[in-house]
This record gives sequence, C-alpha cells and structure tokens, in this order.
Amino acid sequence: MDDYLVDCYHLRGSGGSQTIRLGVLGNGKNTTVENLKIWRMSLPGKVQATASSIFSDDFTADRAFDADPNTRWSSGRPYGKPEWLQVDFEAPRVIHKVVIRWESFAKQYELLVSDDGRMWTPIYKTDQGKADEETITGLEGKGRYLRLNCLTRGTNNGFSVWELRVE
Repeated sequence: MDDYLVDCYHLRGSGGSQTIRLGVLGNGKNTTVENLKIWRMSLPGKVQATASSIFSDDFTADRAFDADPNTRWSSGRPYGKPEWLQVDFEAPRVIHKVVIRWESFAKQYELLVSDDGRMWTPIYKTDQGKADEETITGLEGKGRYLRLNCLTRGTNNGFSVWELRVE
C-alpha cells in the first residue's frame, strides 16, 4: 500500500453523501488513488453539542468539537460539582476510540452512549484521569449521543476541554 499526501481543504456541505475532489501529490506522474478511505474528518459547525453549564459565551460546548485547537468548552461556577459535555452525531455511530485534550482535567470521569439522549449506557469509567491529552482505546460503544461525565476535578478550576475527538 502506498502513502499519498492529500491537499486539505475546508469543506462545507449540506450533510449526507458528498462528492469531494481531492488533489493528490504523487510521484510526478498522473496519480490516481482508488478506494480512498478517510479515517477521520472534522466538520466544523456540523455537530450539535451541549453541556450542563458554560463559563461564558466564549466557552460553549460546541467549541470542544469545532476542530480549532485554540477554542474550548469550560464549565461554569460554582466549581466542584459534576458536569457533562455531550455531542449529538445525528445518527448512531460506533465508537472505538476517544481522545480528550484537557485544559482542566477530570480525575474521575466516564463516557456514556445513548440512542435517545435520555437513557445512557457507560462504555468507560476511570478515577485515574490525567492532564493534557488522554487517548481511550478498545471501546465498544454505539449510539447517537456521546456524553463525557466529569465527576471529580483534577485541578482547583472547573472542567475544560480543548478538544474531544471520536474515532
């Protein structure tokens, strides 16, 4: 299998199936790539995210899913109570891996999935959360919604997530 460098573009679409023309940088010849699989794609503005609270209008839930490394969700005051951050994929999705890039991490947290946003099934729980970035693999979950329940703080601040990525 060959590796190719693909020119990346900011794409906007109306959802559903989209035809995307990609520029492929190959070996200088007329390069054709067939059966290209895109393993991860971030679509800014395409997710519906909510949270139990926000610190201010600059730190809303959707900021954790906007593919901008300089924006984040932050929970509101008073600090010390559990908080949650969730995303609606608009259709059931299989979840094998979640990456959380924390600004203020949760020492104890859990990941849950739901088909209706009311009944939740846990797929991961830890009381050993770590600062910076955490990658959780080997998950076996499926649902329209994914929720990050932040239960206890790892810092004196509230909870804050730069990015939550699902693969």
